[in-house]
Amino acid sequence: AGLFGLTVVAGGGVFARSMMLTMAGNRIVARLRNRLFRAALAQEIAFFEQTGNDDTSKDGGITKTGDLLSRLSNDAQMIQTAVTTHAVGALRGTVMSIGATTMLVQTSPMLALVSLSTLPPIFLTARTFGKSMREWQAQVQEMQGDAAAVAQEVLGGIKTVRQFAAEPYEADRYAKK
Repeated sequence: AGLFGLTVVAGGGVFARSMMLTMAGNRIVARLRNRLFRAALAQEIAFFEQTGNDDTSKDGGITKTGDLLSRLSNDAQMIQTAVTTHAVGALRGTVMSIGATTMLVQTSPMLALVSLSTLPPIFLTARTFGKSMREWQAQVQEMQGDAAAVAQEVLGGIKTVRQFAAEPYEADRYAKK
């Protein structure tokens, strides 16, 4: 019972770490997107008019609305993946599991068999949590799509936003998405 309890506690710790990293990554990306959006709103009108035939201005800066939207979505998403470091957590868990199983088999093969028999219920539970996390992530992606739609609307009509001095209003509206 002690080893099973320890396994459950360790699994709970891994789950908690994963959730905290995901939430932290989402918050960091949200702040990054908000700062980028505010910076885009602060640009001169000429910045938005420099579209030309290519994707960059003469000085190599990004000028098309689509490029700005790409920065708001794709690049920020790549940063989130790096921040959450799921690969590192998975690698650490795998190495620790292999090491613990090897030591347990060498110590007591019968106890190792009993311990390994608890893995199927644990995997089923993890699968259930994984499904709920995927559904949650789908909701997050839907909210990101809403934010991208607001950004496209505002950046596409930046002249109107500027004429009415609505940059703070639009930045707040974007932040709420």
